[in-house]
Amino acid sequence: MTSQSVPVDQAFKQTGIRYDATRFNWIGNPSVDNQITIAFADSGIATMDDLKKKDTVVCGGTGATTNPVIFPKIINQLIGSRIRVVTGYQGAASIILAMERREVDCMGSHSWAAGKATLAQQFKDQKINILVQWGAAKDSEVSAVARRDVRSFWTMREATKTAKS
Repeated sequence: MTSQSVPVDQAFKQTGIRYDATRFNWIGNPSVDNQITIAFADSGIATMDDLKKKDTVVCGGTGATTNPVIFPKIINQLIGSRIRVVTGYQGAASIILAMERREVDCMGSHSWAAGKATLAQQFKDQKINILVQWGAAKDSEVSAVARRDVRSFWTMREATKTAKS
């Protein structure tokens, strides 16, 4: 069993990597859950387009090779935003608290299953905006909770590739 970031660690040329993830045999995934990129509503960031318009956007992150740190970097490459990630938070709860305190604007990745359980009131009160979802398939429940269509990262990626062609 390995961390879900193993292929990404290699792609980002993390120090100490001595394997070729393309040579691994992947049997399956014990859980299928979309990730969401979220922003505190008071930050003025409600959509991915808002990320491009802002000069300064700060996301809270945990460790260097975790999704909350990697996903904002991918977003920057995809849409040309300028998200800066502050690492070192202990976990999602610490980042959410930092968002409430206005220390950071967003979190690059949070489990949808955990988010809908722990952030239900913030979603209901529209204090947290869901910017994009990450997963093998778009989850319509994410859009229902957000009260708008929340695009899938993969759909955005394909649209960006087509636009560049």
